[in-house]
Amino acid sequence: MSIENVRTENIINGMKKSFNNADSLLEEAYILQSNKKWSRAYTLCQLAIEELAKVPMLFHLLIDRINGYTIDYGQLNFNFKKHDEKTKISIETEIAFFKLYKEHSRKDWVDNAIKEGEELITRIDELNNLKNESLYVSIKNDDFQSPDEVINEEKFNNIYGTALLRQTMFKNLVDGSEKNIDEIARLIKESNNKP
Repeated sequence: MSIENVRTENIINGMKKSFNNADSLLEEAYILQSNKKWSRAYTLCQLAIEELAKVPMLFHLLIDRINGYTIDYGQLNFNFKKHDEKTKISIETEIAFFKLYKEHSRKDWVDNAIKEGEELITRIDELNNLKNESLYVSIKNDDFQSPDEVINEEKFNNIYGTALLRQTMFKNLVDGSEKNIDEIARLIKESNNKP
């Protein structure tokens, strides 16, 4: 089934289910890391990041439907299933949250977070390769490498921290949509109509 067939009233449910599934993946990653299973824990963190990306995708769909904007369902269906696109959307949403925070807080440290996010977007292929290498034996130069040779505790800690940060950020989209989506859509429409 395609996303265009999902009723508007079910989109928030999709946001909540995607968020909850990502939450479960992160809980399972924590269990694995407690047993020093860094590579598989890494895999689950990356999958959680991809699952979390469905939250802003569905949020935008909901806003676009409420406001009567044109929706490219072909692109949306593609993005919903494509790992690298979900990773990119997750990073872009994190950057958007940091930019919004910067606008309201005027904190200088946020500039570094935005810059790191923008740099990360240029490394989508590398991130996807690391996910695959965290799960499968791969070839490096003229030899094979196991996932445990690629993913260590430090790499796990980096992606786990990133996943937890995005989980916290994206929860705001779920909660805000559930409580006040019509008002959010109205404000977005008004801001888009400003000269």
